[in-house]
Amino acid sequence: MLEEHSVGLLVAIVGSVVVFFFGLIVNLSHITQRYTSSPLIPEILNDGSSNDTSPFQLPVSLAAWSISIWGVVYVCQFFWLAYSLAGICRRTALGPAYNNPKLLPVQVHFFFSLAVLTQVGWLVLMNRHSFIFALLNIVLSTGCSLIALAESYRSLTAVLPIMQQEERFVDLCAIRIFAQNPLALFFVWIMLHAALTLTYFFTFGMETRHVSLRTGSLMDLCTAGFLMFVYVLGDLTIFDKFSRYVVLPYIGFVLFHAAQLNKDWPSTRSPVFVLMAGLTAFTFLCVLVKFVALLCRHLVQREKESKAEVMTRPLVPDLEEETYLLQQN
Repeated sequence: MLEEHSVGLLVAIVGSVVVFFFGLIVNLSHITQRYTSSPLIPEILNDGSSNDTSPFQLPVSLAAWSISIWGVVYVCQFFWLAYSLAGICRRTALGPAYNNPKLLPVQVHFFFSLAVLTQVGWLVLMNRHSFIFALLNIVLSTGCSLIALAESYRSLTAVLPIMQQEERFVDLCAIRIFAQNPLALFFVWIMLHAALTLTYFFTFGMETRHVSLRTGSLMDLCTAGFLMFVYVLGDLTIFDKFSRYVVLPYIGFVLFHAAQLNKDWPSTRSPVFVLMAGLTAFTFLCVLVKFVALLCRHLVQREKESKAEVMTRPLVPDLEEETYLLQQN
């Protein structure tokens, strides 16, 4: 029975679960510190300051409640990790479900673990106001989370014919809903914080500050807007066949920009506020376009599959004979 299992994949699954709980505990400790000033891990996170008293504030800084979104993002990851663990105990006609075929291969677990570890490093470094190293960590975390997401897309596309042939539609839905959606949300949430960390570095992280608060805020909004535009454009066009049913990142965009608007309400004449409001409106437009495109493309695909099923359905004997006579005439 052991030869049916993949030792490397088993180790990767268990390792990613352990790393996940480590990252969850650290992030929950950070959330606890913001609300109660008593972190669960004081040796790591207790620097004696909070968001409300920190001197490092920008017009585009996030509202305090957005910190709890990290807990939501991490809890979402629990679903696909639980699915991976459940696959070890489940069996198909070919063997253990997690390995036949590999819907979530080693690469997904490995790069996800790296993304979690570097995100924790970013959290600790930001708490200690070491912006240059925090920026390096969050950029690396963004890249690792992107690779993990891309590997999940690639692996599912590669085994999709096998899954459809075996009629494992429940597993297909589980991967798309409980794995790819949380992984994409994780990537987008880290990516947006990477853009904000870049602004912190240029504004506060240099020995001689050359970027004003307003300029840095405008830079952050432009960077975040550009990244969102690239993601949405790619998601709706060339990557649609991979990410058609991935919608959670759009909720992440909405929450991120809502947290920026909710932080404070500057003068409506401020360029920062105008750009922030325009970017938030664009975010809601992207959400609407995504859901409309998803619905329309799903209906078109179902119609094509129905027509293909009718064309390939064998004719009854009488209809076959009648079709043959008509062709002869």
